Amino acid sequence: HGGAFFTSAIMAWENNRVSGHPDVSRLLPPPELITNTQLVRLESLWDVQSTPSNPEQVAYSVILFIEQKFGAPSVGTFLRAIGPARSFAQAIEASLGVDEAQFEQQWKDWLRRLSVKAGQ
Repeated sequence: HGGAFFTSAIMAWENNRVSGHPDVSRLLPPPELITNTQLVRLESLWDVQSTPSNPEQVAYSVILFIEQKFGAPSVGTFLRAIGPARSFAQAIEASLGVDEAQFEQQWKDWLRRLSVKAGQ
């Protein structure tokens, strides 16, 4: 079933929220992946084909981005959209009302800003 990495990432996100665990850096992609302009296409995580070496971290970063940009309730909306969706694009558009390409670009920009902050 598509979206398994995202479903797992939402469970990890919820566990961190419940435990109040502040250090999410270990769950994010490594800086070298973030600074690489050839970041993974999120659609590739949907059907588990040609996934990056760290798909869990990439998926988790997507969930954190949704929380920070759209608010925590949007993570639940995205989770509910995963089941009926046939693709990542469908899940994003149905749950957040944004175009998948626009979402992916915003996520990449957010990750790069996060990487710069972490490197300071």
